[in-house]
Amino acid sequence: MFAWASICQCRNAAWQRLLGENVGNAGLRTVWDGLQKRARSKPD
Repeated sequence: MFAWASICQCRNAAWQRLLGENVGNAGLRTVWDGLQKRARSKPD
């Protein structure tokens, strides 16, 4: 169980580093803004 958790943590860190290098903060912010707008435009 612990081994799986540490493997997942390592994988998450690798993905975050990969995304950070390839996408950058501007890209992530654009995606986040898009999600926020979509959530806001949804009818209640």
